[in-house]
Amino acid sequence: HEYALRTYAYLWPLQWLGRRQVLPSTIALLLPSNPLQQLLALEEQQEDLSVIHATNPKLLQFHLFRAGLAATMAICEVLWLGTICQHLSPRKAFWTGCLLLTGAGMNHAAAALLPSSTWIMAYLLASSLFLRRNQYSFCVVAVTATLTIGWPFGVVTCVPMGLVILWNQWTTKGGATVGVMKLLSFTALVTVMVQAAVMWIDKARYGRWTSATLNIFTYNAAGGGDELYGVEPASYYVKNLLLNWNIVAPLGLCVLPLVIF
Repeated sequence: HEYALRTYAYLWPLQWLGRRQVLPSTIALLLPSNPLQQLLALEEQQEDLSVIHATNPKLLQFHLFRAGLAATMAICEVLWLGTICQHLSPRKAFWTGCLLLTGAGMNHAAAALLPSSTWIMAYLLASSLFLRRNQYSFCVVAVTATLTIGWPFGVVTCVPMGLVILWNQWTTKGGATVGVMKLLSFTALVTVMVQAAVMWIDKARYGRWTSATLNIFTYNAAGGGDELYGVEPASYYVKNLLLNWNIVAPLGLCVLPLVIF
């Protein structure tokens, strides 16, 4: 509560789903009953405490909840790949799907209960809307994800798409200025409405008016907050990129000069 780095606007919907077992119940319906019962019966016969704890209903509910998060990520990926196939080419969608399947980082993030993982889902939806040229829906998803998840660093991934949308509006014949101003006004309105709702929720929990999005940004940008979990050498990040994204990491470095110049 001292730093207010996390917004309850992100946790409350997940808490509601967890308490009402919406995601766990949905996943449980997709699982065959007999194998699941046999697995639990087998675990009950084990003497290992870690295996016995797996029969705990709350722990099982937590695992099913994470499975629900992974299933939601899979749905977002399918929608994204479908959009790539429809608006770019089937070949690009195929190879993108192969890279997603072989990306260890993507698989680990799918079931993680973390703002950064939830942001990945939002990015997949936002980029799908961008390719479909649904610019106003794109703005709603991008703004809502940035403010409600409380992970402002992810907005960098949406900036290039936002600039392209503004450029397309500016180059549109007949009312270019009006189109840009209309889009910016709409984005500002959505931002004010979402931020007001998020701050109202956080005030109920923190007891004061605060912005978790601004807090986490300033905490990491100043005062040594970025050193909270230690400082690693550059080789650490290179190894993680290669581990999590294999061939995509060096290919991305090769394309970077083309993007800059």
